[in-house]
Amino acid sequence: MFILQALWQILLPCFYTYLDGVDVTLRAKFSDICTSIDDDHIAKTVDKLNTDRFQQPMIVFSPALAVDQPHDEFWWNYMTMVRILLCFTRTRHDGSWDIHLYAFKRVLPFHFS
Repeated sequence: MFILQALWQILLPCFYTYLDGVDVTLRAKFSDICTSIDDDHIAKTVDKLNTDRFQQPMIVFSPALAVDQPHDEFWWNYMTMVRILLCFTRTRHDGSWDIHLYAFKRVLPFHFS
């Protein structure tokens, strides 16, 4: 989790720069959401960040990383795997079967690659 957080601290300024070129209003909303995170609103924040409005730029941003540095794709995949693992672990504690299946489905391609 510490490595994931450190990588996000490195990538977040790059993502802000990317959003400035794509959609300035989305960058402002993303910045507001990220600065207003507290323990009571983490679930709501995650729900907002998982909407299509925020996920589409992230999907486009990830291949753009591979153009800049050859190891970016590796670290992006690492971050994806850690996020899936954290989701999977959380579902084991919460007992949410649907999210457990979702996390399991997301991790399968990494096992076979």
